Amino acid sequence: MTCIFSRRFFAAGGFNDEGEYESGLYVFTSGGGGGQWTSEGDMPLGGREDLACGVAKEEDGVPTTLVIAGGKGPGVSGHEVELYDLNSGQWKVAGNRSCMTNMLLGDRLRLV
Repeated sequence: MTCIFSRRFFAAGGFNDEGEYESGLYVFTSGGGGGQWTSEGDMPLGGREDLACGVAKEEDGVPTTLVIAGGKGPGVSGHEVELYDLNSGQWKVAGNRSCMTNMLLGDRLRLV
């Protein structure tokens, strides 16, 4: 899964070099003479692939939360939603959406 906004590139899920599901969230921040990768911790529900992502913003357009939804992997049904608070760096599980549909509306991801 990848998500790009505000000079930041987020990568989560997929597989690591050993062929195991990846649970980490990694952020590339560009600036000045290049950029830098940092690890932001693991997704609470573990690694998986084929995720959807979006960014929740305040009304003034300031990004606040990275929304990660769906995917397949061990111990997940494909309907889970996790939230990563961009200010605190904390994860939270938002629930299980048994009939989840991802719709991109302009610059917003809506889970129905």
